[in-house]
Amino acid sequence: MAERDLLSWNSLISGYGCNGFLQLALELLGTIRLEGFEPDFVTWKIAMDIYCKMGQCDEAWKIFEQIEEANIISWTTLIAGYSRIGKA
Repeated sequence: MAERDLLSWNSLISGYGCNGFLQLALELLGTIRLEGFEPDFVTWKIAMDIYCKMGQCDEAWKIFEQIEEANIISWTTLIAGYSRIGKA
């Protein structure tokens, strides 16, 4: 991709995450800053969802505690993740 922006990074990470390539998605998440982009709320929501899909909801919780724009979407992501691993 010749011209990347945060939207394209978020789409790429989400796409890998939704299709089961969770570790690769997290690796791409780590690359965003190296490429000069600052993760936004959407990026962090995607990361939380990936961690939850991996059964690592405590990692998602750490992200949740750090984001300033926590809202119903981020709460729902956590609740769904914890429910998925039996910690409703």
